[in-house]
Amino acid sequence: GDDPDHMVPLVEPYTKTLTTKAEGVVFPLQVDEGHIFVLGDNRNNSEDSRYRGVDFVPHRLVKGRAIVAFWPIDSIRLISADAGKRK
Repeated sequence: GDDPDHMVPLVEPYTKTLTTKAEGVVFPLQVDEGHIFVLGDNRNNSEDSRYRGVDFVPHRLVKGRAIVAFWPIDSIRLISADAGKRK
């Protein structure tokens, strides 16, 4: 869990602090068909797909779509309407 001796840094140079991932999640990993892997925007204080019980999120539970990526600040961009469309 949250024992610092069992946390592994995730390389995200645009964050102020190191991001850690939950013990037991091994990358690279394969996301199940029809699901997405989610990361919270407050990485070290978010319970997201790195945690058992959250896991992968089924597409049927996704209620919106991102249209703008604004972080890192020097890479603000519109996200293509076709990006991530289900086939």
